[in-house]
Amino acid sequence: NENEFKKLTTALFISFVGFAAPAASFLITCSKPIVDLLLGSGWGEAEKIFSWLAVAVFCKPLGCHVYWIFVSCGKMKQMTQWTIVNMLFTVCAILVGLPYGPICVAALFSLSEITLQIPLAIFFLGKTRLIAEGEWYRQYILGLGLLGGSYVLLQTIRNSLEEYALSPNLELCILASVTFILSMSIAFANPESRSFLRSCMAKIF
Repeated sequence: NENEFKKLTTALFISFVGFAAPAASFLITCSKPIVDLLLGSGWGEAEKIFSWLAVAVFCKPLGCHVYWIFVSCGKMKQMTQWTIVNMLFTVCAILVGLPYGPICVAALFSLSEITLQIPLAIFFLGKTRLIAEGEWYRQYILGLGLLGGSYVLLQTIRNSLEEYALSPNLELCILASVTFILSMSIAFANPESRSFLRSCMAKIF
């Protein structure tokens, strides 16, 4: 029924926020060692581009969730409206940033995703009455705070690890482990997402 669907989609949204915020923070914090690992040293500009695009990682699972709701419920009109607006913001971000170089393009693209596109997605979904719109906005704002808090935590841990002169790969493994623990802790701390994850685990195992 409608209430159960709202509970399910809200639990999914909260779970995605809980996993995506620490993951994006990890990619931002570790942009340099990740790029060095993949491409080698001497890619300073690529590191900055990667760091900015990592911000958009926070939004991507949420955007996929929105598309799934639109498609599964046959709300093609609202999905088309959001897709057009989404595309316009993306194109504008790229065009405005082009004269200033790829780093500016990546920055404007990510900022448009996080400040405009996902809030508008929630707005268009809210028009269908398929979601608890107010709760989604609240969880999204909390997710932004979580994104910033996770970044501060991981950056602090990374700065502390530098004192021990560990290899970059070992630092990545440690920070990835902290990110995983943080994501699971956040997901299970929320009653809705905890119930959803437990039901998923019960069905799998």
